Amino acid sequence: MQRLFDGYIRHLLEERRPTTLLEIGVHSGQNTLKLLEWCKSTGSQLTSLDPVEWVGCLPEELKRPYPGYQYKRGQKEFDNFKIAPPSIEIIFERGLDKYWTCKKLRSLDYLTSPEFTGFDMYLIDGDHNYYTVSNELKCIHAKISERSTILFNDVAGVWARKDLYYDPIFIPAEHRNSPKQGVLTAIEDFLASFGRRRLFWRIGCPYQFRILTKKHDGSASLPIRETANRPNESRTSTAHHCHDSRTSRQRAFAQKESGSFAWRAADRTCHQGREALGRVR
Repeated sequence: MQRLFDGYIRHLLEERRPTTLLEIGVHSGQNTLKLLEWCKSTGSQLTSLDPVEWVGCLPEELKRPYPGYQYKRGQKEFDNFKIAPPSIEIIFERGLDKYWTCKKLRSLDYLTSPEFTGFDMYLIDGDHNYYTVSNELKCIHAKISERSTILFNDVAGVWARKDLYYDPIFIPAEHRNSPKQGVLTAIEDFLASFGRRRLFWRIGCPYQFRILTKKHDGSASLPIRETANRPNESRTSTAHHCHDSRTSRQRAFAQKESGSFAWRAADRTCHQGREALGRVR
């Protein structure tokens, strides 16, 4: 996500002004460092989750991996692999850890725990598979608030429609290599679960979903009726061509409600651009 921070994420932070943030997936900490620099300027608090083992000048409790977790298990080149995260060391050198809580946990273990009570912003770049993303969204939805924003990485490129398992033993066997795979597929199915009846009765729904790439920030859109009638047209002259994946029922409902529900900018698929981030709001 760090490659998208200055171009897109910082703008969303300034726009939404979250006071609490949850980051799923730290790895070497480049994005974490940028987030904490922003948190310092606002007094916001960041919580980060990552089960991997770290080495370096770090507190001992942060070095240890999640019990039983092995990063990229089964790939010989990653046997006994440990991550040396220089950006995490910088966080402590600069005293930014006062704005940070880091937990060496898997996302679903934390999101299903009593400790999880909800955040203003979620930045999700964790295990890129349908099972994990679907369950992350279900857990987050149970605690969602009116001011919440959810950002997903890898909604374009290979992991949009294909599963990646960083440690497959933590994914139930029946959900590995299943017919439905990928980050974007999970997000689309989550959005599709809000049919007309549920949207009509649910307060604070639905969500917006936009594709952000290096070339297109996802902000421009056609009016709802034009979008529904001409789904293959680009949203600006320089935008990627997008496909409106809503059902006719969802489109009709969105038109009827004149955009009072955010489906007019929702559930789009952009297939161009490897580096991408999806926004569910």
